[in-house]
Amino acid sequence: EGDLPADLGRYVLALGRVVPKKGFDLLIRGFAQVAARHPDVTLAISGDGPSLGDLRSLADELAIHDRVRFLGRLSRSQVASAMASAEVFVMPSRVEPFGIVLLEAWRDGRAVIATSKGGPPEFVDEGRTGLLVNPFDTLALGQALDRLLADPQLRDEIGRAAQERVRDFSWPVIADQYQDLYRA
Repeated sequence: EGDLPADLGRYVLALGRVVPKKGFDLLIRGFAQVAARHPDVTLAISGDGPSLGDLRSLADELAIHDRVRFLGRLSRSQVASAMASAEVFVMPSRVEPFGIVLLEAWRDGRAVIATSKGGPPEFVDEGRTGLLVNPFDTLALGQALDRLLADPQLRDEIGRAAQERVRDFSWPVIADQYQDLYRA
């Protein structure tokens, strides 16, 4: 674990600290619902933490252990490489204040599925720059995965819109917004 395996093929990526708050168990459940419809797609989870054993057990229990890859903690360059090659990026957090990782996915033109709990609904334009899903609704999470995996045109459209949207989060733009706020 740690290197990007050459045999990942098509994959859905999630990354972060492997703790319950990040919702990787919910993502595994959602992926299990659509895995048979997308036999060439792997779920790749990057990160480490105390819940890793539980996630492995869950993948075994759902009989998708051969379709879920745990990549371990990746270096910044490995994260960039993993993000650039992913079909879809998912942030299934039970609650997420913001989600810088979504901006990283957008920078690489990835279609994203983000939690509807917390900050992402404030900046993700549903259906245009990403899909928002209640992570506790694993059926809806699976349906969002299925929708993006089955529709390369939709993935590309969302990825292009996301690359445009991420410019709004550059330091010069944010600095201008602060100046406007102080002037007001």
